[in-house]
Order: sequence, then C-alpha cells, then structure tokens
Amino acid sequence: MRTMLWTAASAAVLFAVACGNPNPQAESPPSGDPADDTVLATVGDQEIRVRDLLHKIEVQIPAMAEARGVQDIRQKRQVLSQMVDQYLWVLLAEQNGWDNDPEFLAVLELSRKYILANHSAEKAVYSEAQPTGEQIATYYRENADQFRLPATCKASHIVVATEQEAREVQRLIRGGADFGEVAKARSLDRTARSGGLLGTVAENLDLKGYGSRPDLTQMLLSMPDGVVSDPVLVPDGWAVFTAYEHEPQRVRPFEEVQASIQDILYKKKANELFAETLARLRKDA
Repeated sequence: MRTMLWTAASAAVLFAVACGNPNPQAESPPSGDPADDTVLATVGDQEIRVRDLLHKIEVQIPAMAEARGVQDIRQKRQVLSQMVDQYLWVLLAEQNGWDNDPEFLAVLELSRKYILANHSAEKAVYSEAQPTGEQIATYYRENADQFRLPATCKASHIVVATEQEAREVQRLIRGGADFGEVAKARSLDRTARSGGLLGTVAENLDLKGYGSRPDLTQMLLSMPDGVVSDPVLVPDGWAVFTAYEHEPQRVRPFEEVQASIQDILYKKKANELFAETLARLRKDA
C-alpha cells in the first residue's frame, strides 16, 4: 500500500527543520517540533516523516544537507521516492519472513557491530577530543612560525641581447618610459606580450623563467617599488628588473588560522585518546 503526501505546506516545512539520530521505531527521534512529525509518505504501517527524510540526507548524503532552492526541492523529492521504494522492499521481506533468514541475520549482526564500534569510538574518544579555546590560543602563540607568511612582491623583467642594450632600456625607463610598453617592444623573452610580468616573488619560491635564483629573489625583495635594476647577466642575455606591490613578512591573524589549529589539536588528541582507550580495552579484555 503506497501513499505519498507532499503538500506545499509540508514541502516548506521540510527544508527548514533539523533532524536527530535513529531510534528503533523510526529513522530519527522526535525533535520536539510538531512540524518535524509531518508525514510525507506511508508504506504499510510505516510512516516516513520530515525528520526521517532529513536524517537520511544528513547521514547518507551530507552534501545535500545544506542545499537550498528549486534544485534542492527536486533532490529531496527524489530521495523521498527512493525511501518509499526501499520501505516497499523491506515490507515485502517482512511479509515473507525473509528478515529472519540466517544469512540476513548474520550480515545484520556484522553491520550492527561495525556501526556500534564506530558509535562507541565516537562516544569514548572523538566527542572528548575537542580542544578548548585556551588550548587553541596557546598553540597559536607558541607556534607563530607555522603561520608566518614571507615577504613578497610582484616583478617584471626585460631581456635583451647585450649589456649595452640593457643599459639603454634602463635609461629609457628611468627617463619616464613605461616599463611594460618597453618590454612589449624590446624584450626577447616570451613574457614580452604581458609587459615582462614575472608574477609573485618570495623566498623559497622559484622565480618564473629562472628557477631557483636566491640572488635575484633577494634583489627584487629589497628593491623599492618602481625602481629599475642595473643590467643582470641571465641565461638568455641581459635583463633589467623592476619590483612593485611589496608586502612585508607577517604572521597570519589568529582568526584566519583558528579553525586549522582546532583541527590539528583535535586530530592529535583523538589519536592519543584512541590509542590509550584501545590499549586499556585490550588490557582489560
């Protein structure tokens, strides 16, 4: 006996309510909000309520849990339809006594133990592993180097064949010519079309087109904005450089890294608790 109820009111309720955890009689326990008990479908004597559908989505399809809009409505209708079909198969099994088949009961017991073991670990370990705000703040203070961002700048270059040409280019730009336009007109490098753009420069970061060149990196980081360098011998000839948009070294703000620190401390504590708890269980067994 398949009956589906999907009114505009129940659909509106469906996308606004929360859900709980399973109990033996339903997909999820009562939440205290009568709207959560809105019946969406009935299969035999089993009712599928709003909270049952939302709980299934939260547990089995978490990517859908925060979805909104028309597409979300379509997806939830599809999940509800799949739930009804699943319940119909369950009903058929129960009517024929297949839920008491030894092979089914054996698999069911394996599944029960697997799920219960994970639930037990969640209760005994993972729910106890969350760090406190003070622990997070202390980690930030004591490990500032982990969150230190290096000094950076942007850079451009012009590559020509000879040192004499490089000095001529240098004079042009120091005389007021636009670096990017001169690069487009004179540079032999493939970056000419972009005005000689090399991108971001930072310590321990390869310089575009030059690989690891700490000497060039340090020169660019120490140059004032807009200054043109003296000619530099490079593999393809001679180059002049300019640097701009300098950003000094800084430590990322606490608010920016708080979540990642929480995750670091949580995983560390969870691993410790897991090992300690399992060792104690093995010893007491």
